[in-house]
Amino acid sequence: MVTLALSFALVQQAVFPEPIRVMPMGDSITWGYDTPGGYRVHLWNAWRGVQLDFVGSQTANSAAGLPDPQHEGYGGFTTANLRVFAAARIVAYRPHIVLLLAGTNDIASGVGWQAAFTSFTELWTTMINADPNVVLYVGTLTLRTDGWWNLCQIYNSALRNWAIGKPRTILVELEYILQPQDLWDTVHPNASGYLKLGNAWAAAIRKRVPYR
Repeated sequence: MVTLALSFALVQQAVFPEPIRVMPMGDSITWGYDTPGGYRVHLWNAWRGVQLDFVGSQTANSAAGLPDPQHEGYGGFTTANLRVFAAARIVAYRPHIVLLLAGTNDIASGVGWQAAFTSFTELWTTMINADPNVVLYVGTLTLRTDGWWNLCQIYNSALRNWAIGKPRTILVELEYILQPQDLWDTVHPNASGYLKLGNAWAAAIRKRVPYR
């Protein structure tokens, strides 16, 4: 069996056994509100030819073309909500990769970007310590067109600075992926938005995971 090869803090190229276990984790954007399969169906289709295994305890909001609907996406969840069970899910499902997109609900709760960011770092610590081999792909917060967007951008700037040199952690730029026309409401992507997110996740993984 091929084992996970991680040489230094910013993963240059990870070699995983197939199927590659991928755990999408986050809030309603990971769940896919209000589009069947959300970004997950597009990520799955982008990796045809490589065996993937989406893992997680949730199967809601699947779609045609997504034969493996497992995930850890929960509508309305904050990073603190995710932290309650994140380590247990990683231990149970042993993902090689976790796609983590969370924090926008923290911002919208009114706690302030500093508190939201601190909660995110606590979630990250919980997850990175749960498995010595798991690789976290951390997405910057996606576009909102309501009054919380400015704080989301400040949060994203802090996230970029924080991510430098973090072990087994890869920052995925999602802030600029969506345009207002890609939103179903003021927060959630529509079908075109989820397509863009799925392709962005796929491109980020492909940079470091050999693709055949």
